[in-house]
Amino acid sequence: MKKTGSYLSATALGSITAVAALLIGLSGAHAQAPAPTTPLSGAGSFPGSFIVPGTNTSLHVGGTIELDTWFDTNGFSTSTSPGADAHLDAHSMAIQGAGITNGAGQSNHGTWYWTSQFSKFNFETRTPTPYGELKTYIEVDFDGSACAACSGQPSAGTTTANFNQGYLARVKQAYGTLGPFLMGQTSSLYADLDAWPDTLDAPAEAGDFMGVTDYRIPQIRYTYLLPQGWTAAGSVEMMQSAGIIDNAYGSTAATAAGPGFPFASPAALGNYNDFYNYTEKLPAFVGNIRTDQPWGHAAFHVVVAQEEFRNFSASAPVNALITPGSYQDRMGFQSNFSGHFNTIGRDKITWMLGWGLGAAQYSEALNGAQQGGGYQEGLVCAVVTASKLTCSQAWVEGANASYTHYWTDTWRSTVSGGFDHASLPNGTSQWVAAAGNVGSTAAAAGFPGASELDHYTYSTAINLLWQPVPAAQFGIENDWYHHTVWSGAHGTDDRIHFQALFKF
Repeated sequence: MKKTGSYLSATALGSITAVAALLIGLSGAHAQAPAPTTPLSGAGSFPGSFIVPGTNTSLHVGGTIELDTWFDTNGFSTSTSPGADAHLDAHSMAIQGAGITNGAGQSNHGTWYWTSQFSKFNFETRTPTPYGELKTYIEVDFDGSACAACSGQPSAGTTTANFNQGYLARVKQAYGTLGPFLMGQTSSLYADLDAWPDTLDAPAEAGDFMGVTDYRIPQIRYTYLLPQGWTAAGSVEMMQSAGIIDNAYGSTAATAAGPGFPFASPAALGNYNDFYNYTEKLPAFVGNIRTDQPWGHAAFHVVVAQEEFRNFSASAPVNALITPGSYQDRMGFQSNFSGHFNTIGRDKITWMLGWGLGAAQYSEALNGAQQGGGYQEGLVCAVVTASKLTCSQAWVEGANASYTHYWTDTWRSTVSGGFDHASLPNGTSQWVAAAGNVGSTAAAAGFPGASELDHYTYSTAINLLWQPVPAAQFGIENDWYHHTVWSGAHGTDDRIHFQALFKF
């Protein structure tokens, strides 16, 4: 998740800009490149590549060694598992107040973390064909699960959580392009990497965009070149539905054994907000139109996606209240206007403006990553009879803007700020606010009441970056995050972050 906007967004799709990545193979497709004939040798067809002997394929091997270390003046969450805090953002910090008893995370002042798990390597090939350029790209990093079996790996919850840590390698990107088609796993078409603020942890900032820009999503994409620097594209992408359920059919321990209520006690509501019953019935459909001009670029993105809850697991307690095979689904959407504007010299402004309903995968304000007491999902549902769910979605909006100034050719700074807002879904009106039930307080079976859903998140960042040579960069940054839920409970974190990058 740790990436620097200008340095790594340019390499995120194979040492090129995001728009160039989107258009890989297009020139060949429109020019109808001839079939390869005599094998070549020497330098390849793109920077840093070489011809694989005996072929017409250009190969590049590259990657980045990355060290991140930061000091949190306030604890980000109650978790001390190895690396857990490396993935948190403005929505994920511990909160307290207004009935929320999560003081442990907020009192965890003065914590230092270290990790190199965001280091990565990649392989990229390009081959001319009669149908345009064929490209393959695969990238692997070490941001997978902590490896408990690795030598020296401490157990979760120990004070040495970030000492001598081992993490499993994972496939971050793996895709191929042929002419205007792209198929495989990479950043969503909805994401605009060129509009990221030039900060050390851009996807963690508030602004409604960071969730999807940090994810790599399996997809099928088509891009069409238009005149005067315009492009249009569409993609079909994997959709991960998500939601949260509360019980409005029976409530307290006194009535738990009453007619139609299947649980012996409120404690038996163990899996009641059961995320595993959310499934993909339809993929997400994403559209994008973009213009690249001497002044900068601008893009408009829209996604239409379905959230669905389905009864398919007999082991889930909530299914005892729903007719087997029944489901609830809602269509949602997200839209985003983004871009950058060149100002004086190499300085630039970036912006992102997002708005939508549901479609949790495409908005961090709804993606369910919260760890500190605030929850939000694409669907908010209530069980109102033995066989009926009622579900609704939250409206969300967010914005992020930044300014990057070059002090010299090698020194630069960025200041950025963003916010997200999520409405209170109508479905929460049917949540039961009774002692011992899910809809009451955070202490009730560990599940959220309606008032604990996300309301506002804010973030700011300011940094100083030094890039003495193109392949190395060092930076220091201050990040501030604030998170408020509908009850008024809130949390704040202030982080000092240092990063070192070495590209090969």
